[in-house]
Amino acid sequence: MRYHEITEAVSPEHWETMRLPSGEEINVGWQTAKDAQNRRRHDLSLRDVIPIITNPRSEYTLDYDNPNLDERARYVGQGNRNMVLVVAVEWINTDSGEENASIRIISVRQAEAHEIDGDQMNEDAKPNEPQEIDPDNPPLTGKEIWRPAQEHIAQMIARHKARVAARKTQGQNPKAAE
Repeated sequence: MRYHEITEAVSPEHWETMRLPSGEEINVGWQTAKDAQNRRRHDLSLRDVIPIITNPRSEYTLDYDNPNLDERARYVGQGNRNMVLVVAVEWINTDSGEENASIRIISVRQAEAHEIDGDQMNEDAKPNEPQEIDPDNPPLTGKEIWRPAQEHIAQMIARHKARVAARKTQGQNPKAAE
């Protein structure tokens, strides 16, 4: 009997540090395999969403389909190429003592017409036409509660800083031990 070793390739990640209008810095990253998949599915690079994260006029909604409500969010705003984009992100809770908060971009797609105008949310949807649905970034339902993205980002950064400060006071900062 032969045994084959099955190894799963780990997708390398790309990370950049962005400065927000508030002066705060945030780490923004994505998996290169997810980027390639998103390019094939939506003809958009995950890098296209950086203006949405750094733009004070962007909006966000919690992803109510995900049980980790504090960890996932969707942002909507104007991205590269002046398109309105819907972005699914995951906030990373790092235990590495990282000073900056971190967001991993999961998916980006162009907003559909019925998603751009909140008053007509889903009225333009055609239920009889089969549409490919991105499981990482499904269509908006019209039940979302929209808030300014910068408020949400500032809240998540403050939460991250509080965790880092708590670890430092408890002597659990791995970087301090180096």
